[in-house]
Amino acid sequence: MTYAPWQEPDDQLLEELVNEYSQNGDSKADAFRMAAKKLGRTESACQTRYHTMKKNREDSAGLSIQKVIEYLKTTPDLLLLSENKALILENEQLEARNKELNQKWEETCHQLDNELSLYEGLMTVMKEYRK
Repeated sequence: MTYAPWQEPDDQLLEELVNEYSQNGDSKADAFRMAAKKLGRTESACQTRYHTMKKNREDSAGLSIQKVIEYLKTTPDLLLLSENKALILENEQLEARNKELNQKWEETCHQLDNELSLYEGLMTVMKEYRK
């Protein structure tokens, strides 16, 4: 069976039905079934035509959901970018402060070890003196 070429009114009806069914929470399959009945075509033909129209519209606009997703993945939000820079600076400052405190801790531990050794030496001398 041969069908007549798709005409603008056919495309409009198909798109209106799909939009209406989608907004009502019905499936696109139901919309294609209804369009097939109204247009005298198969459900498969209606589905193929709808997807072709949608793809052509995206191609002609030069904008597809994939392009938008890729753009959003690779283009940082300016507000987040400045916040990120501030956090990086804060992190660097905290790392420097942490390094200073670790060095001070090591020096204090070394000093206390020296004092402990001195006291232990004094205790040894005192024990020997008492004998």
